[in-house]
This record gives sequence, structure tokens and C-alpha cells, in this order.
Amino acid sequence: MSYVTILHALGLQMHQPPGNLQLLIETNVPEAQQIIYAYDRATRYAHKYPHSARFHVGFSGILLEQLKNPAIIDSYRHFIDIPAMLQSYAEAKNIELVGTGYFHPIFPLMPREHWRDQLSSEQQLMEEVFGRKPRGFWAPEMAFCMEMIPTLADLGYEYVILEAAHIQPQGENLNIFQPYRVCYEGACITVLPRHHALSAAQEHGLTPIQLVDTLQPYHGASLPPRVLTTWSNGENSAWLRDEAEGFFLRFFAPYMEHLENAQYPVQPILLSEWLRAHPPTVHAEIHAGYDFGQWRGSERQHQALSNLHQLSQRYQQIKRTHSDNPLLSQVYRELLEAEASCLLFWGETWLEQLRHRLIQLGKLLNKIENPQVEVVAEPQQDDISELAMDAPVEQPVLPSPVMLAKKPIMKTRVYPNDSSDNLSVQLESSDELLDSQNSPATDDSSDNLAVQSDSSEPSSSAELLDSQNSPAPDDSSDNLAVQSDSSEPSSSDELLDSQNSPATDDSSDNLAVQSDSSDMQSQLSPTISSHHSVDRQTRQASITKKKNSRYKK
Repeated sequence: MSYVTILHALGLQMHQPPGNLQLLIETNVPEAQQIIYAYDRATRYAHKYPHSARFHVGFSGILLEQLKNPAIIDSYRHFIDIPAMLQSYAEAKNIELVGTGYFHPIFPLMPREHWRDQLSSEQQLMEEVFGRKPRGFWAPEMAFCMEMIPTLADLGYEYVILEAAHIQPQGENLNIFQPYRVCYEGACITVLPRHHALSAAQEHGLTPIQLVDTLQPYHGASLPPRVLTTWSNGENSAWLRDEAEGFFLRFFAPYMEHLENAQYPVQPILLSEWLRAHPPTVHAEIHAGYDFGQWRGSERQHQALSNLHQLSQRYQQIKRTHSDNPLLSQVYRELLEAEASCLLFWGETWLEQLRHRLIQLGKLLNKIENPQVEVVAEPQQDDISELAMDAPVEQPVLPSPVMLAKKPIMKTRVYPNDSSDNLSVQLESSDELLDSQNSPATDDSSDNLAVQSDSSEPSSSAELLDSQNSPAPDDSSDNLAVQSDSSEPSSSDELLDSQNSPATDDSSDNLAVQSDSSDMQSQLSPTISSHHSVDRQTRQASITKKKNSRYKK
């Protein structure tokens, strides 16, 4: 058979919430060591294989901010030299940078007037640290909406990685190996479909043989060239944290050796370079349909989002009349930080942190309007509406349509094996894979996402939030249906179902669930810890006891 090389765009996304690196080094040294080594490992392997390695790495702005903090640099100096590591990234021309937003916000749910600052402040920090800006964009939690395109395009972003199920080409079926052009209000950007199953395997276990065997049905003659896009988090699974038996030694290094020593039917690329020579010609639209129940499904989440939007509008009003007040920059920084996805997602403990932040924001705004008001300890009432919002403010209109892609979480670990005949999990094959990617995503109860059957979209944020006032239909403890079934899927359909389910927590290997302007560089207190995929009661007990839980991007 005559093989046509499949081009491979591989991406790793790095993120830690505010203060988390310091909290980890104080409370969980082994995990802190694993995470910092994961950041260092990517650039070391890029320099080890300068002629073959090509991949993409994203850093949230708040993670970079922590890595630049002298206290963090000193705390981790026994493990690695962080400034030297960052300089190594700057010198690695075979690594392409990808943006995600400074504080890892769920963009479609946040005030639209904040989008540009979340994006541009991360760009500025990346340019300061690495000497270049990110070219591509990876939406936090894969949450994206068409309204983001003009801002992304205006800031110079060239492409976006999206879940394949949400891309609908015009006049043809989806080709998962092909980039598309998506336009909104006169602005256009390139989108690339992410290969769902191989992205999950990339995060939890994959060998070069498995990669080739999975792609074998697609190696026939094909025009235009086929581009495989695999994207996952870069530090929050045991496979990515373990060098001796993990991603870089068991997959990436052998992959590079194949490329350097023998003919190999997969070729790594940098997307910006390739897309400049091969711009997409087929236009597409982005499917709407998924709601954001995991971030706004409960009454307290609904109330927090409503208060955040109202505080943002009140800030804009006060800024017009008190533009010279030095507290304004602090308020704005804290507004953006309150948009971090983890505060809404990980249960009552995290929502309580958000409640504290919003109360303090309301007090600071009161003090700007009335300098005689002293900012004192917060009151005990549960409802912060009266404190935070002194004057009625019209609710902003949230963007519509919105999209949330399924997460590439596997129910069981994929343990690598060098023999293609002894795979722990069977990946999709030939037509079944393309069929699963060509059709719009349907609701899967394991996703814990309520799919809207009504095609009409709410006309305001109030209606949008009201539609989610009742808790999500899944496990009410934390909107996650944790699966304990250890059986291996035997078909591509079963594999996709298992990958769309949140992973169970595995304390034996610390497996984490997968799931931003100069005013923003102030020192943060370590108030946010890592995500942990366990039920709420266990998580709260763990946080109380250890003051730490594992973060999921």
C-alpha cells in the first residue's frame, strides 16, 4: 500500500489556579514536584529532538504569573530552576504557544466586556516571558461561542481547537482531518476538529504503535493533506506526570526515534506554519445545544453568576465617575480573577470562596463611591445581593449560541503496551470513527450536560440563567456521575461513551480529572487548591483535612 503521511498537531495545555503552586508546595510536596517536572519535561524533550519534535503548549496567564513569582521560584529551587525552564521554552522554536485566557474563565458565561482583557493580558504576559505571543486558542473547558470570533481575530489569533462534534461544514459531512473557516459578523478564524478518542489516549496512555494502528485506515491517497489534532491537559494525569512510565518516555520519545531513524506515516507539524501554506477553503458553523449546567445549574451558581454580572456593570458605572480612584485597578483585577472556572465548578466549598470574593468586591465599590466607608469583615448573611448591588442594574445579555464540548475523560486507564495486539482499550476504527464525528453530538447522561431540545435561545442573561435555576439532573452532590465500572469497552461506541464520562478518582496515582495588563500582576494569596474528582462530601472533608484538592482544567 502507498502511504500518505498524516500530519499531526499535538497540544498540551497547562494551568493552575491562583496561589495553587504555593499551596501545593506547602501541603503536598510529592504532587508539587510531579507538576513542576511536567512543565519542565515538555521543553526538555523539545530540545532533545529539535529536528523531529513539533508540538503546541498553552499556559494560562495565572500559571505564568505564579511561575514568575520570586517566592515560587525559591520554593521550587530544590527541584528545578524555574527561570531557566521558562527561558528554555523561549528558545524552543519547535514549540508553538497557545492561549487560553488569563484566569481560565468559561468565556460564554462571563461579561462580554471582559473577554478582551482576559485574552490580551495573557498574550502580553506570554510575550514578556517567552518573547512571542500565542498563535492558537484553546477555550477553557472547551466552552466556545461564535461571538468570541471577532475578539480572537482582532487580537491576532489564527486558529481555535474545537471538539469535532460541534463543527458543521457547509454542504458536506465533517472531515475530522481537515481545518475549516468559521466567520461571525465579518470576522473569520480557522477551526480544527480535535480527535476525541486519541486525545483521551494521549492523556492517559498511548504508544506510537497504537497511534499508527488507529490511523491505518486513513493512510490512503487523500487531498487535501490530512491533519490529526490531539489535545489534552499537560500535567493533570499520572501518565503525563510520570517520566519513567509516562507520556514522554513511553510515547513521545519512541515517536521521535521512529521519525529520525525510519519512515513513519505520521509527521508532527506546527499549525501556524502549516495553515499559512494551506489555508482552509471550506466554511463551517459551530453547533449550539449544550448548556452550562455544571457551572450554573444550581441556585447558588445561578446567584453567583448573576451577582458577578451585576458587579461588573456597577464597576463600569463607577469607573465613569471615579476614574482616578486607585482602588479601581484592584477591583477589576479581582473581578477577572472571580471568573476562574474552578470557583463555579467544584461544589459548595469553591462557591463559598466565590461568595467571599464578590462580597469584598461589593465593599470596595462602596468605598470608592463613599471614601468614608471602612471596608470591614464581611457580614454573615448568605445573600450578598444587597451589599454588592446598591442600585438596580439591568442584566447583560449573554452570548448566544453557546457550545460546550464533551470532555475527553476515560472511565478506565489506558495502559500502554508496545504490542498492537495487546491494547488495553480498543480505539475507534475506520468508518465508525468518522461516522461518530460527522453527526451532531447527542445528549449522553454520562456527560452531565443537559442538552437543549428547543432551538430558540434565551434573549437575555436573566432568561438564560433562569433556565438553569434547577439543579442539573445528574448527581446533585456535584453534578458529576462518577462511574465505578472497571470493565473495558469492546467497541468504538462503548469507548466513546466511556470517554465522555467523568473519570473516577484514583487516589493511588493522583489521577486528575480533565475537564489574565499590568494591573493584573499583584501578589495572590493561596486560596484555591487543586480540583479533585470525588463526591462533594469526600472533597469537602479532604479540603478541610488537607487544605488541598486536585485541580482539573
